Amino acid sequence: MKKTKIVRKNRKTKKTKKNRKTKKYRGGKNTDSLVKVVDKPYSYNVIVERFNDDVIYEKINGIYTGTWKYDQPYMRGKMDVLENNNSNTIKGTYEGYWMNGKPDGENCKYTTVSGNIYEGEYKDGLIDGRGIFTYADGRKYVGEFKNGFMEGKGTATYINGSRYEGDFIRNDKHGYGILTYNNGSRYEGQWANNKKNGTGTFESPNETYNGGWLNDKTDGYGILTRNDGSRYEGLWKNNKKNGIGTFESNYEKYTGNWVNDIPFGDGNIIFKKTKVILKGSFSNDSENNILVKGMAKYPDDSTYEGMFRNYLKYGEGIATPPNSGLASDNNYYIEYGYIEEPNTVTDMNLEYY
Repeated sequence: MKKTKIVRKNRKTKKTKKNRKTKKYRGGKNTDSLVKVVDKPYSYNVIVERFNDDVIYEKINGIYTGTWKYDQPYMRGKMDVLENNNSNTIKGTYEGYWMNGKPDGENCKYTTVSGNIYEGEYKDGLIDGRGIFTYADGRKYVGEFKNGFMEGKGTATYINGSRYEGDFIRNDKHGYGILTYNNGSRYEGQWANNKKNGTGTFESPNETYNGGWLNDKTDGYGILTRNDGSRYEGLWKNNKKNGIGTFESNYEKYTGNWVNDIPFGDGNIIFKKTKVILKGSFSNDSENNILVKGMAKYPDDSTYEGMFRNYLKYGEGIATPPNSGLASDNNYYIEYGYIEEPNTVTDMNLEYY
């Protein structure tokens, strides 16, 4: 009856009978293994003992059973991958093809004890080519891999039902792609470092934004259109209107400067119902009231110059009757006491998911 012996690193090998030839082989561990995508089998250090034609192989972090060639795993075989060199705890199992002692080929499978499963191609010991990675929590990636990373074209499905289809680089959304949210919203455009970066279109049930993005926030020039008919075209920063832009609704049209979604600086606003035009310097106070220092022009060509708060005359001002060339000082209240109904300029905030 033939005897076999598994030998671990740093353990002494007992002497065998003289008529049995024993050979030992050692190899090097590939420290460049990439396990971010999947806990895959490493290249390995090995100790092989040969007793006549019987070969038992134990790799430092796994145990292999299968076909051999030149004392290396070859063709199809199975390996239980251990937690570390000194552990007997299995963390996963690789089943598939081997070449030069490394996982290599199509139709390979790696399963972790936690329930994650990779099925697809390996090359030179790394996940490489087309494959499917299914996480135990329900996430799934189908597509291309390169050097152990999700890289190339692929489709990722997330736990909440959202779905991304497009380009990947080193596991991140990078390049061009479409992300469909579980609430029906959708983004199509450029990505970098797993975030919206560049130019793209975001659509939600209530609005559409088309323009620039920086790290998942609207940035640069863009157009936001809402289902209520309102529209903003201009500059953005940190997901808010910042810089020169034009906002138009069914009630008014404002063109001028913005700071954090509030008219601030030089601008003018036209109230569509009353045909009043207010031009001046816009700001806001600690209670978020809109303040304007400027001039209002009315449909009959009369004007009022002074301060306004929330588009109502506020404090002292100068009123000029229509076509008279005369001015009335300190006129607090004249016929056009209200410039417009409730303001909606600052009500337009991007619904971002």
